[in-house]
Amino acid sequence: GGATLNFDVEVVDIKDGPPPPPNYFAMIDTDGDGFLSKEEIDAFFSQQGRETPDELWEHEDKDKDGKISWEEFSGPKGTEPPQKEEL
Repeated sequence: GGATLNFDVEVVDIKDGPPPPPNYFAMIDTDGDGFLSKEEIDAFFSQQGRETPDELWEHEDKDKDGKISWEEFSGPKGTEPPQKEEL
């Protein structure tokens, strides 16, 4: 004889296109102040087993204030600036 199997399937979510890119800004901004410091950038590259590229600060720190804002950051960062943590 034959057997019939019935499955109940629930579709939770369907999205068009690929998943969003990782938000590197949030990953690097470990203190949550909304800026990337030299220490945070160096720590990130160190975790990757790499040296911080010399030209990174010249390229990313457009206003030359010694930190990289969300607006200045050219890497994958999502679509909304991170919410600054309240102290």
